[in-house]
Amino acid sequence: MFDQLQKFLFEVDQCSSLEEVITQYTSSKGSKVDLSNDFVKRIKDKFEKAYPKEKALLESDIIHMHLRRNGKWLWL
Repeated sequence: MFDQLQKFLFEVDQCSSLEEVITQYTSSKGSKVDLSNDFVKRIKDKFEKAYPKEKALLESDIIHMHLRRNGKWLWL
């Protein structure tokens, strides 16, 4: 898993924007997450504090991301 994480971080570093990262690494079937979940609310708050200019990205409910492009699973 560590190798996959390193590859992900390298690829993300090559992207020109956070929007490009989200487009590349969310599931093709959708990535909607229930915002009434307390855990998700905490992540959302941290994201908004860390990336105040990117708040609009949360309007599409995209929070769930994968380490592989197009939301593909890594089977071990």
